[in-house]
Amino acid sequence: MRRLPRRPHGPAPPLPFAELVRIEGDPAYRDRYFPGLSAAIAQRGRWRSAEAEALVRRLARSGEGLRPRLPHPLPSGVRGVRLRRDP
Repeated sequence: MRRLPRRPHGPAPPLPFAELVRIEGDPAYRDRYFPGLSAAIAQRGRWRSAEAEALVRRLARSGEGLRPRLPHPLPSGVRGVRLRRDP
């Protein structure tokens, strides 16, 4: 029976994306070696927030006719709305 060759003892090889993990996880490192990256990440976040807000506004406008017109708050004793089925 043959034995498998032994692996040399030593530090494990770095992960393929170890540098990216460090860039994302360490803001000081990112600012030192990639000065424009933090600003670009912040700008991307602002753009995404603006897009999400615009989408929510569009969805709210398009669904306004679908909401039932009920007085708010519900009258006392009313737990919810039951929709009546037409036979």
